[in-house]
Parts: sequence; C-alpha cells; structure tokens
Amino acid sequence: TFQLYDWDSMQSNEMIGSCHMKLKKIQDGKFNEFQWLDIYGPPHGSSGKYREMMNNCPELGSEWCGRFQVRITIEQKKESVSKKQAFKDSKELEKLKGEELTNYELRAEAFWAMNLPENKKDYGLAIKWSHIVTETKMKNVPQGRMVEWYETLKPIQIQLPHKSTNMLPDVIVWLKNSSDNHFSYARLPAVRYLTQDCKPETLFLKIDKSTTTGIHDSLAGVIRFRIWIHNSEKQSNYGIGQWDRALKKNPSTKKWKVYINLYQAQDLIPADDSGSSDPICEIYFSGMIFKSTHMEQTLNPIWNYIMEFPAEFDNVEDCPPFMCTLWDWDSDTNKQYLGSCTFNIDQSSFNLNTPATPKWHPITYGNLPKAFGKIMLSVNVWPANMQIMPYRSIEPKTQKYYLNIKVLGVRGLKSLGVFDVKKPFIKFDLNSLRSFFQREQQEITTRIVQTQAKEKGPNANILTVINQEVELPIDPAYCPALSCRVHDFYLQGLAQPLLGTFSISLKPFLEKTRARIEEKMRQAGGAAVERSSNVRENANVNVAAGDEVVDEEDETKGLLQDHKEEEKKAEEPKPGFSLNVQKIDLEVGKDTLKIPGNLAGLSGKSPSASSMLPTDIVVIKPKYVPHEIKGYEVETEIPNLEKYIELGFDSKDTKEKHYRLILNKPLEKSEYMDEAPFDEVQIKRGSAVDDDSLFAKVFGKNPENDDHVHDSETVGVFKAMVSILTEDEKKDVDSSPVNKVKKHTSGLLLSDFAPIGFPDVDFLKISDCVVRLYMVDAVGLSDKDENSNSDPYLIVSLGRTRYNESKCFFNNEPNPKFNKVFEFPAVMPGAGLLRIQVMDHDDLKSDELIGETTIDIEDRWFSKKFRKLTEVPVETREIFHPSSCVPQGSVRFFCEIFPRPEQPLKKKWDLTPKPPKEFEIRLIIWDAEDMPLVDASGCVDLYFTAKLEDGAKLSTDTHWRSQNGKGSFNWRILFKTTLPAKSNRISIQAWDKDVISANDFISEGTLDFGELAHEAFMYDQPVKMLGEKKEKFDKFKVQLYRKKEKSNQGELEKAGTVNVSFELLPIDFANMNKVGHGRSDPNQSPFLPPPIGRIQFSLNPFKMW
Repeated sequence: TFQLYDWDSMQSNEMIGSCHMKLKKIQDGKFNEFQWLDIYGPPHGSSGKYREMMNNCPELGSEWCGRFQVRITIEQKKESVSKKQAFKDSKELEKLKGEELTNYELRAEAFWAMNLPENKKDYGLAIKWSHIVTETKMKNVPQGRMVEWYETLKPIQIQLPHKSTNMLPDVIVWLKNSSDNHFSYARLPAVRYLTQDCKPETLFLKIDKSTTTGIHDSLAGVIRFRIWIHNSEKQSNYGIGQWDRALKKNPSTKKWKVYINLYQAQDLIPADDSGSSDPICEIYFSGMIFKSTHMEQTLNPIWNYIMEFPAEFDNVEDCPPFMCTLWDWDSDTNKQYLGSCTFNIDQSSFNLNTPATPKWHPITYGNLPKAFGKIMLSVNVWPANMQIMPYRSIEPKTQKYYLNIKVLGVRGLKSLGVFDVKKPFIKFDLNSLRSFFQREQQEITTRIVQTQAKEKGPNANILTVINQEVELPIDPAYCPALSCRVHDFYLQGLAQPLLGTFSISLKPFLEKTRARIEEKMRQAGGAAVERSSNVRENANVNVAAGDEVVDEEDETKGLLQDHKEEEKKAEEPKPGFSLNVQKIDLEVGKDTLKIPGNLAGLSGKSPSASSMLPTDIVVIKPKYVPHEIKGYEVETEIPNLEKYIELGFDSKDTKEKHYRLILNKPLEKSEYMDEAPFDEVQIKRGSAVDDDSLFAKVFGKNPENDDHVHDSETVGVFKAMVSILTEDEKKDVDSSPVNKVKKHTSGLLLSDFAPIGFPDVDFLKISDCVVRLYMVDAVGLSDKDENSNSDPYLIVSLGRTRYNESKCFFNNEPNPKFNKVFEFPAVMPGAGLLRIQVMDHDDLKSDELIGETTIDIEDRWFSKKFRKLTEVPVETREIFHPSSCVPQGSVRFFCEIFPRPEQPLKKKWDLTPKPPKEFEIRLIIWDAEDMPLVDASGCVDLYFTAKLEDGAKLSTDTHWRSQNGKGSFNWRILFKTTLPAKSNRISIQAWDKDVISANDFISEGTLDFGELAHEAFMYDQPVKMLGEKKEKFDKFKVQLYRKKEKSNQGELEKAGTVNVSFELLPIDFANMNKVGHGRSDPNQSPFLPPPIGRIQFSLNPFKMW
C-alpha cells in the first residue's frame, strides 16, 4: 500500500489518498520497470469516518488524487532490511523526465437519470478523467424523480504518460444537485471505452457518504450515458460527426405491459433485534413504484406475486432498468433498508404464454462490495392492447418430499449477556416453506418442530433425527429455505430466550442427497471396503446382502478380545502406513516416493475411488549401513526432503527419528479426508442494518472503532446432516439391503443409518477419545514488533483444556521450530474445534495475537478416510488475524485421534530435535595466486581474514611486497561454533596491508559448509571438505571476486584464488587432538611449515628466500 499525504508544519499531516498493488504482480516482475500508478481517495472537503474509509480502501475512493511513478523489485535477503536512500541513477532520472506523452480525448453524452432523491430539485451529471471535469447543465425534476438532459458534453483532452492503455486512470461519474454537491458516483475503468463501437449504457450509482448526509442508499440514482475514449493522434477524425450532433429524445411509438414475477428472496440481513425481518419489496420503474405484501418474521420470504407496469419504448436497449428495493416493514412511515438490485428486460421476455424463467439477482447494500442476500424474479412483456393475461399465478407445482435432518448439535454458541448457555434447543419453522398466498388461502395449523432441551453448554449435542413430509416445488430451482431458531431453556422452560436464527437453503441438499444415493448404490454393488487392522482407524463398512444384523447393545461385547485377534491378521502394508524402508524395495521416482503396485491396494478387491487412500508412504524410518571409507554407519535411502520432513533424532540408546510426509495444504483439502460429513450453518443474532456493522462484515473491522462489535454477529454454528428424498426415492432406499446393520469385529461402530442418502456416520454414539496435536513449526510469521521479527509462542485449546506456552517464546524468530506434542481429552461428538493461536511476546505491553487457525476434530473423527490412516501426514494451514484477510504466516502440524477403549494408547512420537553441540572449525589458508596488485608500486602486502557469520573475524599474518600476485601463509584459523546453526558459511577476504593509512579491501569468497555441518552433527563425527582433485592435506581452491570497475549493476569479476583446507570436529574429538592457532604449538594434524617465497629484511639489500 502506498499512501499520499499533505505535509503541514503546524498541524498533523493530512492523508490525500492511497494505492494498492498485489504482491503476486510484484513477484511476477510486473513492476521491474518504472510504471505510473494512480491514487484514489475522498473528495476535497470531505470528512468523517467515510473519508477515512476511502483513504484506506482506494477501491472505494470517489476522487482521482494524482499519480506517481514507481519501480518495485524483490530480492532475497538473509535478514529483514528496513531503510531508505536517495535514487542516484542520473541517467535513468533523465530518461524518466523525458518520457513521451500520449494525447487522449474523452467524448460523452448524457441522456437521463432516474430514482433521484427528490422532486422539484435541479440535478446535473459531471464526468472527471484525470484532473479535468466536464458536466451537463442543471435540469429540474418536475415529478417521478426523473430528469432528462439529452446533452453532448464538452470533450476532455489530456496528455497522459501511459505507454499501456491498461494503466489509464479510471473515469469518475458524479451526480450533483443544486447545492453543487456530488452526492453519488461511480468509478469506471477507462479501458472499457477504448472501442469504436461504444453504445449507451445504464449505470446504478453509489452514495458518496464522505460528502453527503441525509440521502438514503436506495436513492443514489440510475443514469443513462455514453462515453468514448480514443488516442486523438491516431483517430483524430473518427466519430466527430456523430459526437458533435445535437441530442434529442425520440418519442416512443410502442406501448407495452410489463409483468414482474416476484418469487422469493433468501438470506436477507436481519433488521429486528430478534434476528429476523419483515421484508417488503418495492419496484421502481420510470417514476412508478409498486409494492408487494410484507412477510412477517422471516429472512427468506416467498411472495409468488405479480406486478404490472405500463411502459413505452421502441427497443429493449432504450428501456430503463427496473430497481428492486427491499425494506424491513414496521409501518408505512417506519421501515429500514435491507438492500437493492437492478434488472433489465431482455428479448426472451416477450410474448410468452408462461412465466419467463426466473433468475437470482444479488442484493447489494450501498457501497459495500458484497451481496447481502439474493432475490428471484423474472419479466414478461406483452403489447399494451392485449386483453387477457396468459397466466394468473406463478405458484410453482409441488410434490411430496421427505425431509430428514440428523441434528448433531450447536457449536460455540454465545450466551445472552452475563448468563451462560443452559440447554439450547432448535425450532424448525416448516411454515417458512410456504408462500404468502399459500398461507392466506389454506387453513394452516402451526407447523413448528422443535428438538428437546437435553445437554448443557455452548457445544450441546442434540442428537435428534427430524423426519417430516413437506410439499416442495417439483423444479429444484424454486426450492425455498427453511427458517430455524435457537432458544435457551431457563427455569424449567418458563423462560425460552432467543439465542439466534439461521436458514437452511434446501436446493443444495436435493442435489447432495442424490449424489450420496448414487455413490452408496455404486459401493453396494461391489465388495465391502476392507479395514486396516488398527482399531483407532474406525472406518465404517458397507453392508451387503446376507450380512449378520445385530442389536446395538451387542456392539461393544468382547471388544478387547476382538482387537487382539485382529492384530494377528496378515501384516500386509496399507496406504498411509508406517514403514521401515529396509524391509521392502521402494520405487523411487524423481519427485515421488510410492509403494510398489502389489502393495497399493488394501486387498485383492477393488474399493471405490472415493474410498481409496493415496499411495505415498506417510512415515519412513531411517536405515543405517556401515560406510567402508568413513568407518561409521551412515543413513541410506533418505527420502525426498522436499516432500518429507525430518522429526526426532536417533542416538546410541534410542531410535526416535522418522521422516513424515508434508502436505502444503490443510488435511481437509487433501485426498486423506472425505468431504465434510456434516453440514454447517452459521447462527446469527441481532439486527444488521447499520452501515458500520456491514462494513465490519466485509472488511473485517469498523471504520471508526476497531473494537466496535455490532449487535448483528455470528453467535455459533449449527451442525447436522440434511437429506431430502422424493417418495419414489424413499421407496427405493427403504428396500435397499445396504441399509441393514452390519457388525464389525472392532465393536466400535454402529449401523449405517437409513435412508441410504446419509453418510455412514455413527453420530448417535457418544465416544470418549484422546486427541494428540504434534506442533512441528511455523513459517513466515508476520512482524508484530517494530524493526524486528516477532517473538512467537503457542496457545492451543480444545474444549476446556488449554496450553499456554508463553514462557517458551522464541526471540526474534519468524520461523520457530516448536516440536511439541499436546494431548487433549475429548468427547465425540462434542466440542470439536481445536484452536491454534500464535502469539507475539512483549516485555512492556500485553502480548499480541499474530494469527490463528481452527481444526474441526469432529469432521476428522467421522471421516472414513481419516480413520483408515495408521499414520497422519504433516499438514500446512495458514493463520489469520481477525482484523485482516491477509495470511499472517502458516503452521505445520499433524493430529491423531484415539478412542478411549484402546488401552494402552499408542506411544507418542518424540519430535524433540537433537540437542545443540559445540564443534571446532579448523580452516587452513595455505597460499594464494592471481591476486590483483593494488599498490601504486605494482605489488601487494597480502593478508587474509576469515569470518564465521555471527562470529568473530580472524586474520592471517602478512605476505609483504608480493610482486607476482602470489602469497604463502600456511596459517591455521580456529573457530568454535554450535550446531545446528542458521548459517554455515565462512567469508574469506583478501586485504592489502597499509602501515600508515587504512587497509585496502581486495576481494572476497564464501565457503559454504552446510552439508558437512549436517553430517558432522547427525553422526557426531569429524568431517573434512574435499576439493575436485584429491591433493595433499585435502587442499581445495576458493574463488575470490570483486566488483567490476565502472559497473552500475553490481557485476562481479574474478580476483584471485586461495588454497584452503577445512575440517569440522565435535569438541570432544578436538580436545583429544588439540592444535594451535596459526603455526603455534601444538602444530600438528597437519604440521604447518614456515611459508616460502616471502621477502625478509637484511642489510644488503632485500633478499628473497
């Protein structure tokens, strides 16, 4: 984000506007060259929270505020860098100043505006492009809130420094009133008008609340206009004649009857404190307004209502749009705005004998870039002289359906005020499935089905099956939504306060139920899916004809004995299993490590594709073999470390190390889990017609107060499985043998619940279980501290169990390695949200949330694929802060779930990394050659320095007066280092010694010993670095470089080489065989002789030896 300010020496600086750039475009190199970017913000003279909103969200800005030129590049840095400096490239500055300009011209015509705020007022249209404005004359509105201009505006002619037409500034269109106040606007991309075939268009404007008060969002206005933009240098004569003509309105010769078929609306915003609304629909057209009846206490009204409008137009393109506005009706003088939409007549609407096919239209609220519900309607058009209307009703034909809702319960339900949630229960309003006329014309008994108030708390299990016969439209397109309410149970039922409301749109469940039936029938036609022998997999099995049917009470009989017998079965590996790679040969590809074909299936049978697991091995145990040369055991067949992560470590006494498969996404989005078995719907409470609360819903915070929470909020989640069957489908399902109960030897599973359309889930059984969360690490955490990285630590919680790791924070670390395991008791189904929070530690102020994520343990418990896994891969989940939609980094972990009856529980994986250990680095600088002669006398006084990153700098002695670019040293440098280290590099620099002035830098090279450091630390053994040629004392060359003279791009050139030896030893090995620094004692391993080829001082004169 770039922000532009007006500097003021006497008072605070004032923000003018801002500009956003997507990081993806920067990463793709779109800004590697200088480009112009436009700044948008609020108009001059605006104030208040909406001015701040436009400043911070340039997409909402109603004013062009200027442009700036920028180049942005991304470079890899080892550390965070925050600095600024002057741009000193004079040649490029001159090139930028001399950039060629392009001549553009904008032509515009204004026809009319309707749905204006008031009659008997003057209104005009203004168009601004870049810094120039053109506008119409002001015209008075006599009646119908509609004005006609039919005026050609003065052309806008400007020069713009844009090479690409995609970078042209937006065109801003304003409606202004007699007070010269720009009360509504629209921003239009200029590129859409760079066409010769520019036609008139109709546009719905937005209220500019930074300059306007007292005008409702529904009265922003609708305009008809035409714009053309062209390069006046290339198309100087095009279209001049047609743009210079005088505009005039041609009278319409055709008259029509327009019928609006208003069907229903869904997911409207609540306007009442009860969390509901009393919606009424108004449709505005050419100064006329027609209203529907109002529906009481619903967010999903069904009207099935017809409205008739007279209209005059010759062509469909000339017909003004219809504007549909929804209100919460309390009385004719007291109503609240719920949103609006516009729609048009099209050619398919004419002369049909049946209602035109309806469409869903999104409902918008003012300037907010999001839909707040949707409305279904269609348009029919007939000649005005038609006497008899072809149809009288638009009620869809219905048939009997069977609605089945397996209610799991509510999750995370918030209480009212200080009172805790007691015993929540749900009321399902079946009357909400009927239209207004069905309610009026039919004698209706109250059809409200409610669950029992059983369990206590915000995560109460309801565990009830709702079976109801309902009349629903035969055509799924007209399928309504079921309105539901959540109540609490106080004082033995004397008080039942409303906790929230939610709606279940039934159309998706018609399609989902049929898909489940097809999948289940397909599975029933083949063999039952085999299970792994591990009890904690707990996957359900399908039942084929002839399977034994048992009672639920027998299900846990002989559990432990059955489990022991299962363990004796064949030990053939299964997908997702743990494997020691030395036992079988693996097929190793370039990028993958897979099980051979004979192990890829669960058995000789062929399970369905949806039930099959991936073939990647999840866990690999290391294998060690003796190394003939090194003399100790080394690890072989190491998996691809781009796909696997190394966890734990092996020692002489314990073997805890293993490699685990990494997924770069959440487990739910991988092939290791089924589709979520439960359907979730958010529970809402309170009204939501306040602009601040709606802004918070879209942008994540309130524009005036970040801590403000409006009454309208999500107060919990409803979880259930919803299925809908026709009568014929139900008969087929009831007669299917697949719906019988099959006993499994584990004793942990109940039946598949009829009907067949439901997932095979045992949700009526309460099971105690243990959840283990293995936190591996976090990657790329955002900075919460000024000028430094965050100091992260973990808070993890499930149900009432909470772990706070604030005492174990990582100092200044964006990529902390947690390597910890947390264990939670849990009840399934129950409080199933496992929350992972990454916090930033602060010494002087309260700790701050970096980001968080949640895992639905219930969905994993009831996932058949997850239960079949004997080992779980490491997954990656992005973390978010509640105030932002931008990821704040990611966490990596894996999660295991065990049923309580499994005793003893599986041993925990030990993720503890190997403890740090001290090592000694022995670097020998033998000699150098091809060194530049930097002294004016044509020689160099050469010495070398070596610096371990984040360590001390040590130097050799000096080779004086070298005249051939060679130097001899035989000098040992010793470093102490602790492994593992973030960086394993040594910087070797060549210098020219100067007795009087400062020493001169010559060149530099880098010695990277990362692989050696890993090997030495892993095996606790001394290691040496070998060159390409095996020379005496394991010498090898390090190339040195320096910056090229007169290079502005930082180009490097070779500047000498140095011969070195490198050895890395554990400190205990080093202490047993000590060596001295330089050539001092003990001078051994190897012995370093005095250097040769140097000069020495004598009386007659210098001599070489």
